[in-house]
Amino acid sequence: MAGAQETIQSVEAQIGVKRNQSKDWKWKQLVPCQVVFTLDNAVITTNDRDESVYTTYETVQVTNRMGVWKAHDNRGKECIIRMEYTYPKGKIEVEYKSICYRYFFNN
Repeated sequence: MAGAQETIQSVEAQIGVKRNQSKDWKWKQLVPCQVVFTLDNAVITTNDRDESVYTTYETVQVTNRMGVWKAHDNRGKECIIRMEYTYPKGKIEVEYKSICYRYFFNN
């Protein structure tokens, strides 16, 4: 990530749990939320319940309207962050080995 700071306001969130057998995700129901993501160079901060901070450590991989970063959170756990700009809603995903958090935002 390079350039100016960007702020994204999510409007809905969803949690997914990886199924052991099939390796796909079982998604829970969407819930309203107001988590704010602030993207500032290699650091992504949020105002979620844990005040999560993600530090990216590889150059963003961009395909179509999606950016993908490898990152560590403020607890030292490795995760993958995906940001997708689609109309009318984009999404940010924070994926760990067995759980994934999706945040949807309006474009």
